[in-house]
Amino acid sequence: GVTMCQMITKHPFLLSNLAEILDNNGSSQELRELTAQLIRNLAMGGNVKEIGHIPMIISRLMDAFLSRSAPSSTDTDQLLRMIAGQELALLAMESANNCLLMLAEPGYVFIKELAVMIRSDMYRYIASSLLRSMCVHARPQLG
Repeated sequence: GVTMCQMITKHPFLLSNLAEILDNNGSSQELRELTAQLIRNLAMGGNVKEIGHIPMIISRLMDAFLSRSAPSSTDTDQLLRMIAGQELALLAMESANNCLLMLAEPGYVFIKELAVMIRSDMYRYIASSLLRSMCVHARPQLG
C-alpha cells in the first residue's frame, strides 16, 4: 500500500485521474466516495504538496464539500461531503498555496460559505478548521 501511494503521488497523471473520478458527471457515488477517501489518506501520509499541485483535485473536492450541484441529505452524500471537507482541511492546514487555490476557486465565496457551514452541527469542525487555515495562510488576501 505504501509503495502504491508513493507511485500515485509521484505521477501527476494518476492524481489528475483521481480528480476526474471525483467529477459529478461520470462516476458513481460509491466510486467518488472511495476516491475521496484515497486522496484523504494520501494527504494524511504527508503528500499534501503533491496533491496541491493538481488544482483540479481542490476544485472537485470543493464541489463535493460545498455540494451545490446536488444538494441531498442521503447518508452517502453526507459522507462524501464529510470526507471532501476533511481532505480540504488537511490540504489547507499544510499549505498556503492550497489556501490560495481554494480562495480563488471560481463560483464560490468560500469564506462566506464556510461561515454559513459553521452554523451546521455536522460540518462545524471542518468549516472552522478551514477558516482557521485561511486566516493563518491567506491573511493578506482576505484583507
